[in-house]
Amino acid sequence: MSTIVMLDSAKAPDCANHRITDTELIERSRRPKQYVERWTLDRCGQAIRYRVTFMPSPRGGTDSTVQAE
Repeated sequence: MSTIVMLDSAKAPDCANHRITDTELIERSRRPKQYVERWTLDRCGQAIRYRVTFMPSPRGGTDSTVQAE
């Protein structure tokens, strides 16, 4: 969550209110334990969507990537 807020704050520095308002599972991969979610952020009243991919880390735990939609 902090990564999305940090990325979005850089895109809209004049907005002081960035918060996650919704998340939804949009895709399960055939790979074990990999999935994609859509996170919706409220940027001062405007809905901004991000695609978040979670996958097992080769070092253990979980890695993630974030892309604006």
